[in-house]
Amino acid sequence: MRSSFLLLANLARGGLFYEGKYRQGVYAGAFSGGKLTGIAAHYWNGNVILQAPEHAARLVLDVARLGSRRIDGLLGPWAQVVAARAALGRPKRPTRIDSEEILYEIEIDRMEIPAPLARRRFACRYAEESDISALLELSVRENEELFHEGDTPEVRSKLTDWLVRGCRERDVFLLEEGERPIAMSLFQGRVLGRVQIGGVYTLPEFRNRGCARSIVAGSLLLARGGGIHTATLFTGVDNTPAQHAYESLGFGRIGDYGIVLFASA
Repeated sequence: MRSSFLLLANLARGGLFYEGKYRQGVYAGAFSGGKLTGIAAHYWNGNVILQAPEHAARLVLDVARLGSRRIDGLLGPWAQVVAARAALGRPKRPTRIDSEEILYEIEIDRMEIPAPLARRRFACRYAEESDISALLELSVRENEELFHEGDTPEVRSKLTDWLVRGCRERDVFLLEEGERPIAMSLFQGRVLGRVQIGGVYTLPEFRNRGCARSIVAGSLLLARGGGIHTATLFTGVDNTPAQHAYESLGFGRIGDYGIVLFASA
């Protein structure tokens, strides 16, 4: 289930039927001898997630036809994303993100605790709805830096809705130095004792001080008390600082992943 995590997490929360709601999608599957051998899901947010080692090209076309909506992004094992993108005839369509990623995994009990967290220089906690203002400023800066989205009322409204939902589901975390929020992260889902970490963002002026390591470790320590035992995440093949940070915690490389988010038409 390592590279299928987002599919499983969305299915657990959204179910199989599509009504346009959060976490819901339209699913297309390939079968051989009565067994499911590949799947593509076109989700509420426009993204297609793939787990189709042999049928990515066919399934992305099937799910596009079934969903009758614009495809805004592709996620899944890298080779499958490449194949699906070619099948859609969009190898040169402008993108906001076009990234080959390394997929990592860790058993929380084997995690190394970073010194800034162990020595309580930084503190990690669940974010609350009362933190929305601070979270929004972090998220806006992340969107500008990583996703090339401007600071507009529409973007702020979208991010606010997303952050409120995440806080209510206990999936958003803050790292603080004293009382100042300096970094945030989130869980992209929880299923079968596992979480997937995403949205790790540190204010530029606090980078290279162990913040990313501290918030990832801190969030997993909090989650362990709720029965979570394993975590996955992915980061870009060219993002050497992030790779070093995660590997220093004990994350091991288990595969590849891909993220392609198309630019707005």
